[in-house]
Amino acid sequence: LMKYKGRYIKDDGGRSKYFSGKDIGDCVIRACAIAFNQDYKVTMRELFDLAFEMGNLPNAREVSRAYIESKGFVRHTTPKDKKGKKISIRNWSAECPSGSIIVLTREHLIAVVDNVQRDIWLDERTVSSYYMKGAK
Repeated sequence: LMKYKGRYIKDDGGRSKYFSGKDIGDCVIRACAIAFNQDYKVTMRELFDLAFEMGNLPNAREVSRAYIESKGFVRHTTPKDKKGKKISIRNWSAECPSGSIIVLTREHLIAVVDNVQRDIWLDERTVSSYYMKGAK
């Protein structure tokens, strides 16, 4: 059994405050609401407005990227271990910089806040890229 370093807290980003039901494909809204420490519906509205402006859907990569960057977050490329291999989000989250980070794994966005993975399920996949506030 592999030993993981990272911590995890189940967090729906505030969705359950407004909506019932599960699995609705809202990882972009959840991750952004958590990382930006803002209300789920505010985040949802801002993403839908931007998506409408761009003629796409809120979870389209170009929309989510534009939205995240509009909040002052900067995209960083794939982190690698000493052997040049991609790192699982659970191991990376234990060692990544503290603060609010939005992590992209394969077709999924997750908030990592102060080294704790926060989402409705525990992702074990590798980190593709990530967004953090500030300079690159």
